[in-house]
Amino acid sequence: MGFITKWGSEGTGEGQFNWLAGIAVDSAGNVYVTEANNSSLQKFAPRP
Repeated sequence: MGFITKWGSEGTGEGQFNWLAGIAVDSAGNVYVTEANNSSLQKFAPRP
């Protein structure tokens, strides 16, 4: 598995971030990002 040093951009849409609250990674390599200002959770899956 490779690592991306940056993804997304500032904003409120899908794949965008405004005020990060937390980041977690599960055993399958999925990355979960939570935001405080947007009260949202986004999931990013690894490429096959």
